[in-house]
Amino acid sequence: MRKLILKKMQIKNIYITEENHFSTLLREWSDRMDVQVIPVESNDNDLYKKVQGIVIFHENHDISKDAEEISKDLDKSNIATHKVDINGTVTATVTNLNMWIERNSCDNILVLGEKTLGKNENLHRFLEKLEASYK
Repeated sequence: MRKLILKKMQIKNIYITEENHFSTLLREWSDRMDVQVIPVESNDNDLYKKVQGIVIFHENHDISKDAEEISKDLDKSNIATHKVDINGTVTATVTNLNMWIERNSCDNILVLGEKTLGKNENLHRFLEKLEASYK
């Protein structure tokens, strides 16, 4: 008899730097995934102690200067960054993110993204597919 093994999301905490439509969608998704969302200041000097990775959501490689600066600062502390183009192929993008999370043993991640991302239907599809990958 085969056992059904459910994968559990490795991420325990998602850190966000601002409240906006994007972060609201992220909170709704994280509630369903039993992942806590924690607001932090983007200039928090101890951020490198809190996170093991950064995930930058973007559209067609259009990444804000603030996100690039935060990523560059945390890179000095060997914090890995993964970029998610929500206009890319959904299945491949979800698979790549899952592999990155596993490979970097990320329990706590900083998620960055422009507030306008919340209006992109591809973000909804991406989060649904990511959620489904753990069921």
